[in-house]
Amino acid sequence: SLPYSTYFTKAGMFTPILNGIITGVIFSICSYGAVFFMLIKIGMQHNFRKGFMFELGHMASILLLISVIQFSLVKLTDLTAYSQMFCLIGGLVVIGFGVNSFRNAKNQTISNGAVKPAPWYRYMIEGFLINIINPFEFILWFGIIGGVNMNFNLNSNQSLVFSITALIAMGATDLGKVI
Repeated sequence: SLPYSTYFTKAGMFTPILNGIITGVIFSICSYGAVFFMLIKIGMQHNFRKGFMFELGHMASILLLISVIQFSLVKLTDLTAYSQMFCLIGGLVVIGFGVNSFRNAKNQTISNGAVKPAPWYRYMIEGFLINIINPFEFILWFGIIGGVNMNFNLNSNQSLVFSITALIAMGATDLGKVI
């Protein structure tokens, strides 16, 4: 049996892990979408635990996307044929979230002006749904995983290690936004 460090270098896992960390941190720092603003809002109005639950839902949705992409359940031709429909549906859902947020703003305040906290699981569900309905996330991860696989000629294990490492790095960096 080989020592772990020998297996690590012989199996070529250093490059996918290093690139996964870099990719995850850069994505988290440079992303200013709905998840970013929700994390900031939850961190300011509630507490770290609720923000952590939201981030767990967000990461679960990305894990689902990575799984679909890694196991080749979706072809690129199918994605491009329906991309306008995905964008329209995703846009309508995001607008729906916004309208619902404004409509329920009065119902969420307590007499002293503080926001009434929702149960912890609601934050996790919101984190999952707000990300999974965004067609850009699928296209983004499909492009990243495909591009990294082609540029570094990764096998399926290395590609999975890259994806999971990027997800963990992104989640850890995102949690810094809640604090």
